[in-house]
Amino acid sequence: MLAFTILLPVVHADEVPAAMAAAAELKQDTIQAFDYYMKITEEDREARLRRSAMFLWIDREPEARRRSLYERLKRGDIVIERLETRDDNRPIRVPHGIIHHYVAVVFIPGTTVPQSVALMENYARYPEVFKFGVERSKVLRHKSDDYEFQLRMFRKGNSSIFYDADFSDQYVVMDTTHSYRRSRSTRIAELSDVGKPSEHELPVGKDHGFLWRMNTDWSCEEKDGGVYVQIELITLSRNVPAIFAWLADPYIRSIPQEYVEQVLQAMRSGLVAKQPAPEIRATPTTTADVTVDKSPYHTQPN
Repeated sequence: MLAFTILLPVVHADEVPAAMAAAAELKQDTIQAFDYYMKITEEDREARLRRSAMFLWIDREPEARRRSLYERLKRGDIVIERLETRDDNRPIRVPHGIIHHYVAVVFIPGTTVPQSVALMENYARYPEVFKFGVERSKVLRHKSDDYEFQLRMFRKGNSSIFYDADFSDQYVVMDTTHSYRRSRSTRIAELSDVGKPSEHELPVGKDHGFLWRMNTDWSCEEKDGGVYVQIELITLSRNVPAIFAWLADPYIRSIPQEYVEQVLQAMRSGLVAKQPAPEIRATPTTTADVTVDKSPYHTQPN
């Protein structure tokens, strides 16, 4: 009996971008599959909203889990879930690509839906509010509740990646306590030689393939003395060579999950910073009067 030994290259986690340094090409069948995934997702979402008045993802969960998730949110947690849209319960195949689909919710006490929407529409503040991943922001067109804007986005790491990305946003105010934002990427160009005289865009769709599409749906619901902000993020990236898949897949899949958490943390920080400082009591208090709460986002349970 013959024994065969296969020697695989040793690759460390911080070397994943280097392992995928070869350019990837966004192919037409990949685009068609992503567009079909979005179509089925949007149809499913609209059907669910017609069937019930449940606005947030967590309200569709079984009662015990729903209560647990609300308790976590009121403690200041951000809840995140990976989703997968299926076509008649069959996985939607995406040749040459990977779809990343996440939903995340945060509770921001003491704020309102109009305040939340105002922060979203303040694109000039994005480099300040979302400083973890936005370097520049510019509104290209604005008409009524529709915006077209461009972001200089980046992901820091051993091999930092920069993009110039164009988006189209539409805002819908459903009533005084519910609002919705639909954001779709229209152009994403990876940059090379950032900060050097030779800085330039790589051909769109012919780059490292970490981010080819980025679609986001925001839902805001005002209740319980604050606002629940939900993000549903769907992005498209390249697939990976089979020899690196065991290492690269977790790395690539961690990027959108990390992103939605950072975005919601930034939204909460931006809105909490806008709230007025608590009134200082003029009368002295004793130690017995004071309740110590280490969570700045704590609210009393219903």
